[in-house]
Amino acid sequence: MSVSFRSSLRELHSSVGLVIGWIGFFLFLFGSLALYRSEITFWLQPETHEAALPHTGIEEKVRAARSGLDYLASRAPGESMWRIVLPTERMPLPAAAWASGEEVHAHHGMAPEYFDPEDGGKVEARLTRGGTFLYRLHVDLFGVDRGTGRSLIGMATLAMLVVLVSGVCLRSHFFRDFFLFHPRPGKLAWRDSHCVLGGLLLPFCLLFSISGLVLLAQSLLPSALYPFYREDARSFVMESKRPPLLPSGNGAEKTYSPGGHTPWKDYGIPDPERLLRIADARWPECGAGELVISFQDDRAVSVEAVQSRGGLLARRATPERLTLVPDTGKIYESTQEESPSLVRSVWYAASAIHLGRFAGPLPRALLFLSGLLTAGMIAAGLILWERMREKVGTPPSSLRAVSAVNTALIAGLPLSVASFFWGNRLLSADLIQRDVWEMLTFFFVWACCFTHAWARPWPLARGEQLVVGGAALALLPVLNGMTGGIALPGSLMSGPWQLAGIDCAALAVGLGLLTAGIREHRRARAFLPSSGAHSFRAWLHDRLGKLHSALAFWKKGPFARSKAESTPPAYDGPSEVPSIGEETSSEKNGSSFPGTDADAEKSGQPTRTGGTES
Repeated sequence: MSVSFRSSLRELHSSVGLVIGWIGFFLFLFGSLALYRSEITFWLQPETHEAALPHTGIEEKVRAARSGLDYLASRAPGESMWRIVLPTERMPLPAAAWASGEEVHAHHGMAPEYFDPEDGGKVEARLTRGGTFLYRLHVDLFGVDRGTGRSLIGMATLAMLVVLVSGVCLRSHFFRDFFLFHPRPGKLAWRDSHCVLGGLLLPFCLLFSISGLVLLAQSLLPSALYPFYREDARSFVMESKRPPLLPSGNGAEKTYSPGGHTPWKDYGIPDPERLLRIADARWPECGAGELVISFQDDRAVSVEAVQSRGGLLARRATPERLTLVPDTGKIYESTQEESPSLVRSVWYAASAIHLGRFAGPLPRALLFLSGLLTAGMIAAGLILWERMREKVGTPPSSLRAVSAVNTALIAGLPLSVASFFWGNRLLSADLIQRDVWEMLTFFFVWACCFTHAWARPWPLARGEQLVVGGAALALLPVLNGMTGGIALPGSLMSGPWQLAGIDCAALAVGLGLLTAGIREHRRARAFLPSSGAHSFRAWLHDRLGKLHSALAFWKKGPFARSKAESTPPAYDGPSEVPSIGEETSSEKNGSSFPGTDADAEKSGQPTRTGGTES
């Protein structure tokens, strides 16, 4: 490879990688959090913690299904469809929803209500966007028009692929350098961290970048869908998300015997225990995640058990279904109508991988860790950019601006996420539009991080924000126990494990950020000038001194001088006021403000006295 070409690649990777690194850090951070949006929403609603089931086995699912039927019989009589969300490994609290008419086809449009599986009562939870807010920040830049946001993310992803390829081409001796890796101080340490993490996470980055582009194809290339979905582009999404299902011909005869009279049995609904046990045997790794009951003329015509998560990537990890027909008692296994085409299989696989629909607890944790490490790799590259530009003499204003943005992203975003969690618990549960106030808390703290990063010397600002963000995240388990949730010791001993996982992750990440912030702050204090400019008192004194100088200059300006000449000052004492023609100390020293008479005399220009030239 020629030297000129490698230099071009290096310049491309450095210049384009700066802006793309900002976007990439944002996307990978919130993409990692979006993998646990259900668990995050559960954490943010402490009213649901006590009603959650510590285990989600078959016995708990049967009990939750019966309680859900009782709840729906009293809450939604005469509806066309009932839906019971059973407790699963991701959400330990059951929920119920219902719909009528055309709303039965809007599966995601039904707002579920949580209920207590023990007594069947409704669980009143505080209003929050929860993990969906973080998910929308990743998908379409929450607050931006959905089409515009997804188009911007798609173009940034294309540029990210270019940066990835250029980075790989630059490391011609990657494997040799990797096996010879050893900690080194300063710029070399950041370079090695960026390169080694980039090499290890290259398959992950490529896979998720390409799968994200496939998901955004309808936003980047709308002309491909327009001839076929000219009237309703939304129908493409509905068709692609749920492939057609047909019942197979083999069914099992009804063998259950009805127990005592319950209200839902008046609708012809059989006891769900047998269906759920067959589903648990059919899908031993996850079991059933939902029950869907369809009605016609106030009589149940089908009861479906939906798999908790699918495993076939070529089918978009679409959950399988078992359908019980109440009139005959037979159970049918739903199968696909036909094998999807190659294009549809690729689209389904990309969607299942990118959204993590197939992932169990361990694969999901690995995806989360890989996403955070990718964000760390990008952060190391951004810091390396600063270190490189310090050596080549980049203009201070440009370097300061880039450092401020890097600080607000690398240290400010974790602090803003922590503030979102703190705002959720500290805001009143009865506050009107409290979900909006939670989001405003996030954006307000992030704006404060930008301001702080610009006002303070950037090494100190980054260390201070990392310390505050790390402390805020590490204290989330304490906040959870003090504001109505189950404390970390209790959740570790008796569950729910989803709550314990969020607390442990926040504690670990918070301690890591806190340690990094303390080290960064100490390094900044050591490398800044020894005149004390690093202290907050010196910084405040410097800002006040500049403000005082500006006010003094304004008072001695032309407007203030003309006013003083029109109204002579009062005589306060014989010694402090100089006599007419006496030189002041500043005139003796030859110092004056720019634009005054002393400067004019030195330059040979006519002076002004009382508004006339002399």
